[in-house]
Parts: sequence; C-alpha cells; structure tokens
Amino acid sequence: MKKKTFFYRLFMLNKPDSIFQNKLTQRIISQRPFIKFLITIIFTGATLTASNTFAAPLPGGTLDPTTIPKYISPLVIPPAMPKSSSDPAVDYQIALRQFQQQILPSGFPATTVWGDGYGSLDHPGTMAQGGTFNSPAFTVEAISNTTTNVKWINDLVDANGNFLPHLFAVDQTLHWANPSAQGCKDGTNRTDCTGTDPTAYTGPVPIITHVHGAHVGAESDGFPEAWHLPNALNTPIGFATQGTRWGQAPGFLIVTGQAVFQYPNDQAESTLWFHDHTLGLTRLNVYAGSAGFWLLRDPLGQEAGLNLPGPAPRLGDVPGTQYYEIPIVIQDRSFNADGSLFYPDNRAFFEGVTPNKLKIDFAPTSNIAPIWNPEAFFNVMVANGVAWPYQNVDQARYRLRLLNGSNSRFLNLSLIVVSQEIPFYQIGAEQGLLYDVVRIQTGTYTIYDTEDIINPIKVLAHQIHSRPY
Repeated sequence: MKKKTFFYRLFMLNKPDSIFQNKLTQRIISQRPFIKFLITIIFTGATLTASNTFAAPLPGGTLDPTTIPKYISPLVIPPAMPKSSSDPAVDYQIALRQFQQQILPSGFPATTVWGDGYGSLDHPGTMAQGGTFNSPAFTVEAISNTTTNVKWINDLVDANGNFLPHLFAVDQTLHWANPSAQGCKDGTNRTDCTGTDPTAYTGPVPIITHVHGAHVGAESDGFPEAWHLPNALNTPIGFATQGTRWGQAPGFLIVTGQAVFQYPNDQAESTLWFHDHTLGLTRLNVYAGSAGFWLLRDPLGQEAGLNLPGPAPRLGDVPGTQYYEIPIVIQDRSFNADGSLFYPDNRAFFEGVTPNKLKIDFAPTSNIAPIWNPEAFFNVMVANGVAWPYQNVDQARYRLRLLNGSNSRFLNLSLIVVSQEIPFYQIGAEQGLLYDVVRIQTGTYTIYDTEDIINPIKVLAHQIHSRPY
C-alpha cells in the first residue's frame, strides 16, 4: 500500500471560518492505511511563506540543533495525577522539584529541569523511574462544580534540605519578588519591588502556582506577589519566606514552603493549565519546567452528547492503553552540549551582539535591565518534554488539547498532506466549547494559549512527528 506524508506547519496566514456542528463528523477525505502523520514546526523569520528555503538555526546554547536526530523519541502522553492519600484534607499534593529528564534523544545527556509531581513519599522519583515527577506534569482531572483542594509545595531543595539556586540568571533590577527584602529602587527594604542589585540572584527560589483560566477566589489565584520559598534548612537570615499577597484557602494549616488552594471549578468543561506565576520570574520558572494540564470535565455537560474521541489518560490505566484524546504542550527550547537548558544571561542576546560590544548603561543607573531579555526565541521544538518526538496513531479521529507553552513564540499550525492543506476542527478553548465548530486552515496560537481541536486522523495514520524548518 502506498504511503503518504502529512505535515503540521506553522504559518501566519488565514483566519479560520466558522462551520456548523455537524461538520465535526463529516468524512474529510477517503481513508488510506499506514499513513505517516507529522507535526512540523516552522522556525522562519517575521515573514512566513510556504517556501522550500529553510532558515538557519536560531542562536542559542552550545548544542547545534542540526545535530539532534529527529523523530526517534516517542511522544510522552502525561498520565493523570494521583490523588492525595496521605493527607485526606486535600485532593492533590503537588510539589515542584528539580530532577534530570531525557528531553533530547537517547545518547545525548539528560537535562536538569523542574517539574511537578505527587508531593508525598509514596510516589517518589521521575516518570522514567516509575514515579510521578515530569515536565510537563501529570494532568489534573477536575469535575465541573466539584471543588478541588490542592496543596502546592515548593520542594526546590537538595537531598540535604538546602535550597537549590535557580537554573538561570535572575535579574534583580526588575519589579520582582525580592525575597531578601533589601535594596528597593524607591529606597525601602521590602519584598515585591524593583531592585537595584545588577548581579544575578543566587538565593532560594520563590514560586507560586496559578491555574490559567480558572474561576477562583483571590486567596487561591496564585497572584505574582503570593509566592513562597521552599522550607529549606539554610534560608538566609532576614529573608522573607512569603510574598506580600501570600494566602491560602481558609481552614488549612499554615506550613512554610506550601499553600493550599481551593478551586470551585464553577465553569464549563475546558482545557486549562497550571504554571508558575511569580513576580519577575514567571518566564524563567516556566522555562525551567513548571507546567501541567488541568482538564475540567462535566459528565452531564455539553460534551456528553458529542461523541468526542477518547479515552484520555486515567488513573489505573494499564500500560499500553491507546489514547485518542491527547494533551500536547509545545515549547521552544535551546540546549548546551552537556544537555543543560540554555537561557540568555545578559542583554546582548536580545540585541544580537556579543557582550563586549554593548554600549548601554544598565540599571540601576538607567532603566534597562542588564540580564533580562524583552523576548527570546529558541531553536529546538519540544512537545510534552521531548525534542521532536513521534507518536504511533490509528486510523481514527483524535482530540488534541494544544497548549503553546513558549515564552515568546507564536505558533501557527496547519495540516499539510504532501502539498495540499487539509483542515482540522477547533471545538473549544480555555473557557470551554465554542458556540460553533471552527474549521481551521491555519491556526495561530499565542503564548500560554490553549486550544481544543479534532484531527481527522481517521485518514492520517501511522506517526506523529515534529520537525523544524
């Protein structure tokens, strides 16, 4: 049987047009077996066209992205997050930790990342070790109009209980958390201010988790100033352990290094996600790995009668379960030759020059931060924590819950069958199902944006890949 090749491409082109609900179940094109399906990420410049001219790799770390083999690592589909067993007062105990993860293909060094997992001793270790810690995190499954209580734990400490410094250079001249509570630009000594120290911060890392798009009370929202430090043994004397707006749901014990948030889930079925939200550090903490899906379902809601593809990952699934609902977070990353993540540690990266050629007066003598970059683009596309993965698929409809988890990059997604663009169908976004199904020729996904689509893979079978231009 003849094979055909299909591509997901990223272009800044057409706007979607609306179609009626019954288009969701229409036959798109005739079925063919053993078809290869690709997710193709386009890395071109400001003007994107359907061209055979490939752009040179973007600058980044010391690992040349063209040396990374593609489509040899399987896509990781995040399992469901285990419920709390050791603390019956909460539904989930979720801790952010530092660990090694094989993002690059086998044979390349592992990468030090941060990721969330079940914050109790009965589920230690990474996903690769049979535990629950991974980046992106396992998925939180919540039910509409059913309250979910989560204990969020800052566990960025080493085996001895001492704090771990940040993976990247932290600019202290921004409006940021400032746990040292010293040296604010306005002359005060406090947290949550614009600092004056031009050197990189090396102390314990503040975090605060925010569920993006959730209806929630102020005390559980994860405001940027509601951060908390880990409960480390060596936190410097005088450091604040909480931000000025720290809070938690009433009735729960206050414990250093954690906060209990309450989510009423009083909204329709939707694709949400959780991530760090710390003042002046969100970009770095998310890049380090703080991200996970929060899927809100309603057994009696609008989705019940739509015959949508499934199943999605569930607690207790046996190994090898085939999933037809797949959450995918797409992120751009750069790496160094030792496998570590690259993130610029000076303004020169943004300006496109070497540091010795910068002719800029930096803060505190000017308002230009010396470390922070207004935006940064990276040269390796990562899907669910794996660089350029593949996924074997059946000839069936698939529901993809897509998240653009990049810091700066917009993604423009289209489905190409050899040279012909084939539509896919958007059914929802982060606030629930759309009024009508939207037929997408090319879809634009902004940063930290979620979309819910149906793919006609009933005619596009065999493998999901991602590929850069």
